[in-house]
Amino acid sequence: MVHRSGEGQDGAKERVWRELVSRQAASGLSVRAFCRREGVSEASFYGWRRALGRRAGGPPPFVPVVVSDVPIHREPAASLALELRGGRVLRLPASTRAAWLAELLTAIASGDAR
Repeated sequence: MVHRSGEGQDGAKERVWRELVSRQAASGLSVRAFCRREGVSEASFYGWRRALGRRAGGPPPFVPVVVSDVPIHREPAASLALELRGGRVLRLPASTRAAWLAELLTAIASGDAR
């Protein structure tokens, strides 16, 4: 099938997935919740997001962060939420020490490389 715009079927599919990936990032929803709402497969979403990131020279799966031991003053119920692959969310108390969090992120990143 040839589209009138000269863009092949693969180009049209890529455009649709670029829009979905962009909308998920702006939605504030987890990947799992977004995919459920949109009726798309999580596995397909992650595959396309990875492929589009590679094509665009996008950001790595983990971006550099600055970790500080300066306490964050929040309400006691506040927590840190890390969204992991597969839509899993790891919640930690806001009182989590920065050094321990840095070790955790390093361990997660090294496990991701396998």
